[in-house]
Amino acid sequence: MKMGFYFYIVCCFLIFFSKASTTIDTISRSESLTDGKTLVSNGGSFALGFFSPDTSNSNNRYLGIWYHNDPNQTVVWVANRINPINGSTGVLKIESSGKIVLQVQNTTAVWSTNSTVSVEDPVLQLLDSGNLVLRDGNDINPENHLWQSFDYPSDTMLPGMKIGVDLRTSFDRRLSAWKNWDDPSPGDLTYGVELEGSPEMVLMKGLEKYYLTGLWIGSGFSGVRDVRSNPIFDYDFVWNETEIYFTFSLKSKSLMSRVVLNQTESVRKRYTWNPESQTWELFSMRPSDYCDRYGLCGPNGNCDYNKLPVCQCLTGFRPKWPKRWNTSEYSGGCIHIKPLNCQTGDEFITIRRVKSPAITNPWVHKTMNLKECKAECSRNCSCMAYSNLDVTGGDGSGCAMWFGDLVDIKQFQSDSDGMDLYIRVSASETELKKKAKVKLAIILAPVIAALLGLLLVVCYIRGTRRKLEVKSDVFSFGIVLLEVISGRKNRGFYHANQSGNLIEHIWRLWTEGKPSDAAYEFLAETGDVPELLRSIHISLLCVQQHPEERPSMSSVVLMLGSHNELPSPKQPGFLFYNKPFEAYPSPDNNESSSRNEISSLQTPRDSLIVQLIIKGANFQFILFGAGRRKCPGILFGSVQNPVLLLLDSGNLVVRDENDSSPESYVWQSFDYPSDTSLPGMKVGVDLRTGFDRRLSSRKNWDDPSPGDLTYGVGIEGSPEIVLRKGLEKLSVSGLWNGNGFNGAPNLRSSSIFGYDFVWNENDVYYIFFLKNKSVMSRGVLNETQNARERYTWNAETQTWQLSLILPNGYCDIYGHCGPNGNCDDNKLPACQCLTQFRPKNGPKDGTLRTIREGVYTLSH
Repeated sequence: MKMGFYFYIVCCFLIFFSKASTTIDTISRSESLTDGKTLVSNGGSFALGFFSPDTSNSNNRYLGIWYHNDPNQTVVWVANRINPINGSTGVLKIESSGKIVLQVQNTTAVWSTNSTVSVEDPVLQLLDSGNLVLRDGNDINPENHLWQSFDYPSDTMLPGMKIGVDLRTSFDRRLSAWKNWDDPSPGDLTYGVELEGSPEMVLMKGLEKYYLTGLWIGSGFSGVRDVRSNPIFDYDFVWNETEIYFTFSLKSKSLMSRVVLNQTESVRKRYTWNPESQTWELFSMRPSDYCDRYGLCGPNGNCDYNKLPVCQCLTGFRPKWPKRWNTSEYSGGCIHIKPLNCQTGDEFITIRRVKSPAITNPWVHKTMNLKECKAECSRNCSCMAYSNLDVTGGDGSGCAMWFGDLVDIKQFQSDSDGMDLYIRVSASETELKKKAKVKLAIILAPVIAALLGLLLVVCYIRGTRRKLEVKSDVFSFGIVLLEVISGRKNRGFYHANQSGNLIEHIWRLWTEGKPSDAAYEFLAETGDVPELLRSIHISLLCVQQHPEERPSMSSVVLMLGSHNELPSPKQPGFLFYNKPFEAYPSPDNNESSSRNEISSLQTPRDSLIVQLIIKGANFQFILFGAGRRKCPGILFGSVQNPVLLLLDSGNLVVRDENDSSPESYVWQSFDYPSDTSLPGMKVGVDLRTGFDRRLSSRKNWDDPSPGDLTYGVGIEGSPEIVLRKGLEKLSVSGLWNGNGFNGAPNLRSSSIFGYDFVWNENDVYYIFFLKNKSVMSRGVLNETQNARERYTWNAETQTWQLSLILPNGYCDIYGHCGPNGNCDDNKLPACQCLTQFRPKNGPKDGTLRTIREGVYTLSH
């Protein structure tokens, strides 16, 4: 009995010893590592061995490092990225010279290190940081490395790794994405330090800059929201005479976090390990929103995602090409409203909470203060802006100056984000700012007061005669106010390059983005430009073509005395406009005009069979038929004289030609949308019949069959717009609050489109319309990006310009923060508990658990 017990103990010891002996972390010159064997770091965090990509069906084998405790063995480094080994014949060993070599069948080398230092006892060791190092076994300092994998990163950044440049040798450490999930060879997406100008981190697609972090300003990068308060990691950016690099460290050894490049999505993502679910949780992503894309708004533009359009000109600037700008083509950027005059003196205005412009021609001084920086910039007529280089320590320190156009500026909302930028403008611009409100009040106040007084008298007289016509009075007031602002009369107006009257002239300038050009020169030079534009805006609302679209006189008074947001004006009534509006091309026009209405051929079952090409002004529809073959998917019902009509809205309709109502359709394509929403199309549900109109994406660009991405109205509870991936909610608009959806940015100020959400007993639907008939805009689902995108047509470049994308960032992803969580892009982590709530799993380990487990209320 006793012998059996001893035998059992000895066996257990031998089994334990055999397992322990296999988990080695080093190999010497006399040893090798073959396929099927691994090195495991001393703390058990990482393993080195041979692998094949999970999704690959090939025999390609790679030498790599992965997380040892991750069931999926997430790979963080690959040695032979470009030269895979076919089969399991790979061998890793150390040559007598100290060089590490990966061979096939002990003969052909497919990868090796470039170490040239020869030592007597070279040792290759896998550290618990994930760093594979070559060192001298006789050296008592373990930090002396002859070679290390951290100097040659793949697509993943680990804690302690330096991404940057050694300025003494120009050695550049940067991440490069896998080409795809089956191929670890380098793709064209890279992440490293940008050395052109003051250093910053840059994400590049090939040779093109895709995303910049902005300058390091002491507390962080100016283009990245403050992330110091996050519970996962700390970070630093080192910039001295010998090296420049970015690095991060974990706040707790029990945490695992990594940064990885994703070639497919063109993003840099940070993941944190959840030990309970045994999965990697997405923590942050760069670019994080539309405004993070490099140079989106062109020179001297400022990207503000809280506005629409997101691109705004910097204060003191205007669009270089207004027509293109109004169609969301921003590459031309902005130019100074008033020319600079360095000899007589320019001034600087402050733009707060912005990402620093990209520096291509920099001048940097680390010890100069802000006052000295301004003086230096003022003396150099080529200096367009300046700022502190370090914003920490109260007044800040250092000086950065920009020469030429200011590119890649992004607006933040929180005072803890971004930096203050001081931009050079004409001295007349700053004088306008100082005198604007007083002068405009002096000029406009008595005029408006007199006009209002006159209208009150008229209203009183008409009231006593019971002939009050309020909307006509508002129209008249609008005309008079436009005459005061422009210094011209509506009747007898003449412009050398235009026909029409004053109202038409000002409306044209409004649509071209140049309303201030309508102002009398004295007003334009001495008035407060925003107030001047507001007065023009109110005037245009007063002269709307339809009386029901004009504000009441009491509303006009409130508009003039406040800064509340104004509704966008539609095309006004021009009074003397000499061309009637035509809904469709006339059939009596010359041959270049195309007909958009056709006659039908009847079968005994009243089906329509055609073989014609039908054209509208903006759309072309090609419908093929053969013999008595029915047109698939179109059922017209039984009508005596069916007519197929392609409207200029893009709606293909069938109606009865004998029906006097042009809006009465037997069938319409707008009821059966594909992946695109057009102006006037209803996306929603007929509550009487349950008929659901929703968009569905194309399966891919080559296959228009429906994918699994859909966009429509969700009527579970209060209706809202839902983007779904299959049956799962991907993004939700939030409730309609009368002015917009509470989960989407306010889009009312868009110069391109207006929108509405109708919810009554019969219908619930979303619809949008264009503010200008000359503009084309569409919404489309993108299956690849899992997004709904809005594009606007640019007539000059003959291209569609992306102007909006949803979801925009991971805070738009449905339920990202779980129950009772609040997603805030201005914080890191973005997920915060609501007030009076705490993490469900407790504050101690809440950072390790999946975010979607949410939070629960505190006990009282």
